[in-house]
Amino acid sequence: MGDSHTWTATPGAAEQARSVLAAAWSCAVTAEGGREEFVGAHTVADDGRV
Repeated sequence: MGDSHTWTATPGAAEQARSVLAAAWSCAVTAEGGREEFVGAHTVADDGRV
């Protein structure tokens, strides 16, 4: 009654990350002090796995 909320759906962090990875040509992964560059060598599966 008098409340008028406008909700906008936004993608979650995982969805945003998947979109960036799916569109990117290269991907740098840093873990436990190591860094690996994947240029043109990564794909993103439908379930979001890289």
